[in-house]
Amino acid sequence: PLTSTMLHMFKIAFLALAFFPEANEPVLQPYVQPIINSALNIRQDTKRPENYFLLLRALFRSIGGGRYESLYKEVCPVLQSLLEMLNSALGFTKRASPTQELFVEICLTVPVRLSVLLPFLSLLMRPLVFALESGPELVSQGLRTLELCIDNLTREFLDPILTPVMDDIMTSLWLHLQLPSSASTHAPVAARILGKLGGRNRHMLITRFPADSIKPSDAEGGGVTAPLAFEGLSGLVSMPLSDAVLFSTKILEDRVLTKHPDLARKDAVDFIVACARYVLVDYLAASAAAADSTAWASECGRQLIKLTVEPLAQKRLANISLPATQGSQLF
Repeated sequence: PLTSTMLHMFKIAFLALAFFPEANEPVLQPYVQPIINSALNIRQDTKRPENYFLLLRALFRSIGGGRYESLYKEVCPVLQSLLEMLNSALGFTKRASPTQELFVEICLTVPVRLSVLLPFLSLLMRPLVFALESGPELVSQGLRTLELCIDNLTREFLDPILTPVMDDIMTSLWLHLQLPSSASTHAPVAARILGKLGGRNRHMLITRFPADSIKPSDAEGGGVTAPLAFEGLSGLVSMPLSDAVLFSTKILEDRVLTKHPDLARKDAVDFIVACARYVLVDYLAASAAAADSTAWASECGRQLIKLTVEPLAQKRLANISLPATQGSQLF
């Protein structure tokens, strides 16, 4: 068909730019804006608008890479209208369809410098989420774009832009760590991005699964309890572990610890780990009734008791800026 022939001819013309950039860059420069404007304007009046976007994709693939400054300047005046149109079009395309992947790729490969893209960075967030949920090639492009933003932008600027889509981004990153198909390609990049996010990745986990949604259960209700010894009390006291873990989680979430924050958080982490180990081996001992599991459960119980009744740990926990009523439930 004539359309396929014309697209092929455009691709050949764009390919000449790679072989003879100095001679062909000035030749292509006057046509960059008309090509983009054609995709923006004629798409509404044609039966096959995807052909104009295929042309855009071929153009952006050819002039990307940071070598053609004069061509990038031609894209800047139409950048906002292009991104807004593509975001609007994404709302009317079928999820995971070839058309959606085409729009997403065009958004993520717009040939402009990051400094020029900053005012419109929020328009890239939705395509970025779609890219991380697409095929291998788009996932790689999405991961590169996200890592580029994290490496070059400050947290104060980037966080408000990422926040509306951070749940989706975190879900995709964790998914690529688990998928066998991503083990050699996407998983290392996803792990590197999580590391560069620093504490923000863990904060988002707290945001998605707030500790307040955990409902404490008491001993009478059949919840898991642990026998603890308290100074001044004879015998062991059966304490609901859910209440203790909730209290420790609130310590970790507290951003304004007034005294010994590092030590208090370390105690809270040690306490939660001890509770998890105790619950695990208690289950194993109850189900398997193995002698070694029972011995391990006893040892974890002794560690749990030692951690909760150690005077210095209690003193540090008592100085944390949390309601006194919560502390009195545990100590």
